Amino acid sequence: MQLLSYVNDGTFLMQSLQLSQNLPPLHEVYGVIYGIFTALGLVLEYDKTELFYFTQFRGDSYPTIDLGFAPYTRDTPIGPKLYWRYLGFYFDHCLSFQEHIWR
Repeated sequence: MQLLSYVNDGTFLMQSLQLSQNLPPLHEVYGVIYGIFTALGLVLEYDKTELFYFTQFRGDSYPTIDLGFAPYTRDTPIGPKLYWRYLGFYFDHCLSFQEHIWR
């Protein structure tokens, strides 16, 4: 797991051969970050929380994730976004930059 951070914009990066291998570490790291923020008296802005993941295999599903912290729990899990916006660039799962060009 890698963490990219720029001012108030942070991104977790995780790669593996299967999406199912990414989900447990993502859940764990989110818990660690949540704990650090809470200990420092900071709040994670849930309206800015996005999940973007992709696979090279056609037909793979993109499941929602229960991060274990409200509001992203069993009843309201976080789901994947179609596009990832990072530092003004838009990425899709094919890394085609089509969404970036259209905006």
